[in-house]
Parts: sequence; structure tokens; C-alpha cells
Amino acid sequence: MPGSHLARKFDNVGITSRLGSLFEIYPDWAAVTPVPCPVPAGGALFHNGLTFHRAGANITPGRRRAMTCAYMPEGAVFNGNRNVLPPDYFHSLTVGDVLDNEAQNPLVYSRRGADAVAGPIA
Repeated sequence: MPGSHLARKFDNVGITSRLGSLFEIYPDWAAVTPVPCPVPAGGALFHNGLTFHRAGANITPGRRRAMTCAYMPEGAVFNGNRNVLPPDYFHSLTVGDVLDNEAQNPLVYSRRGADAVAGPIA
């Protein structure tokens, strides 16, 4: 849904068979025309995690494999929502804790590290 990431809300209905239930939380988006983003076999699609998105049912006889990578800024803190966190890690957190567990959320880029290598940005 083009522009849906700009809603900047974190209400989520989860992955259910009731895909339209998202519009119970965001009724103003029901009038927005979705844009299809076909992805060929072996392809990849990247989007903001707040973008309203879905994949239709796999109507082929074969399996459809998928992988999700969720990136967040360095220093992000736990907001109380489980989302993609495994149960043990989720239950070890308190709202406000920095999500800096390298096993769960490895740091793939640091602005500080880039500044140290490239020098200060003017």
C-alpha cells in the first residue's frame, strides 16, 4: 500500500486468515489502491517494515520459500511488543532495554564505525 509506512503507527493485527482486519484498525487506508509488486522466482523485495503488505496464497503445487530480515537502527529499544523475538529473549526484556543482543540482532552497520573509518562527516 503506497505511503502506508507514513502512518507511523505500530498497531498490528498479526498474520491471520482475516487479512482485511487491518482496515478495522486503519479504516482510512481501505480506499487506497494497492500496488502489486511481482517478484520472480529467486528474486527479493525490500520494504519499510511499517508498509502494509501481504502475499497471496501459493496456488502452485510446489512450496514457496520465504525469508524475512528485519533491520532496525542501532540503539533501538524494546517497546514491549514481541513481534519477531523468540520467547526466551522476549521474556528477558523490560520496556526500554536496548536491543543489542548480537545473537538475535547482529549489528550489520554502525554510523560510528563508518565515521571512524571514513573520518567525520562535514
